[in-house]
Amino acid sequence: MESLTPDPNTFRLTPLIQSALKRRTSKKCQENGKPNETDPFVSDKAHQEEEEDLLIQFKRYFCSATKIPDKLMEKLVEKCRENSEFAEELSTDVFNSEIVTSHNIRYQFQTNVIKKFLAALEKDDVPVPDSMFDRLGVLLGLKDGKFVEKLYLDEKGDKVVAKFSESVNQLSMGTTGLSVWQASCDLANLFRLIPSNQFSRVIELGSGCGVSGIAIAKMKNCGVVLTDYDENVLNLLKENAEKNELIGDGEENSKVRCLDWCSFDLTEWKEPADLVIAADVVYDSALLSSLCNVLRLLLRHSKAAIVACTLRNEGSISCFEHHLKFSNLEVVEKFEYEYGEYRLETTENSDGFYAHPSHFPFFSTIQTPTIFFNVQAKK
Repeated sequence: MESLTPDPNTFRLTPLIQSALKRRTSKKCQENGKPNETDPFVSDKAHQEEEEDLLIQFKRYFCSATKIPDKLMEKLVEKCRENSEFAEELSTDVFNSEIVTSHNIRYQFQTNVIKKFLAALEKDDVPVPDSMFDRLGVLLGLKDGKFVEKLYLDEKGDKVVAKFSESVNQLSMGTTGLSVWQASCDLANLFRLIPSNQFSRVIELGSGCGVSGIAIAKMKNCGVVLTDYDENVLNLLKENAEKNELIGDGEENSKVRCLDWCSFDLTEWKEPADLVIAADVVYDSALLSSLCNVLRLLLRHSKAAIVACTLRNEGSISCFEHHLKFSNLEVVEKFEYEYGEYRLETTENSDGFYAHPSHFPFFSTIQTPTIFFNVQAKK
């Protein structure tokens, strides 16, 4: 692992993450009128869960059609027991909010969540708002199509940062690129901590639905070049870019382009960028040599490539690192994100846990960390 006092001309994520989280902690202490007497980075699960309003937490999961954590559901039901008006607030601000009703968030998901709430409330004789029954009635008359929407919300939880269509099936039309995956959500969340002055344009490899690239462009007001190879994926990628108003007005700083890793020619590539990003692209060992070759060529004109990988197979990660070395590239930083915490190697925080709950929730039956690689050309 490289020193925490790096060459100022070299891009490092660790100090940027540390600095951003310190600023956030300091701001919260000032807002609460409390001195910052403790280490802000000590892992505290209970504090982390209460850090954001329960209703906003729930709204994030609901709008992204992500399985609601059992503990969060229990806390919400308990609040409804304590205050019957909270159930009405939940129904108005989430189930019947304009954000939800104006988008086709997976109807079956919405139906299941509302049914679960109704069952829990009725079990304890908690008054159930009529508006909750009304919304359920509407949903029961709707049927999901082949594509549904996921919404990701801003810091306050009252506006949509980015929205995406995805296939209802993880494998569709012979590709997995039509669905949202964990590493893309975690990569988007990481860039909440990266200052806008560090880059003005990014290239995303293997964009799929475009969650990482589009979310970063929206959050940081920067340009993005979204790339993939499969025709069906490119069509969905273009739709999502248009949906987020990144392309379509004729003067956009963002683009959707076909990029074949196996036949990439840098002399024909006219899309400069400060950073290269990629998420969930190392699962196929047969393509890793081509991927690393593309990274090597793009890094001639970009300062770093940030690659996010879900740890499903140790062998594919090792194979990726091998091909990086063979391509004369080096990993200057490598760290994990799991359960709302970054695990960084630092001298400042002995246990290396830095809490940062995600605004891009994702659920998987296989609980695995996301590994981030900061890849750069060897000097």
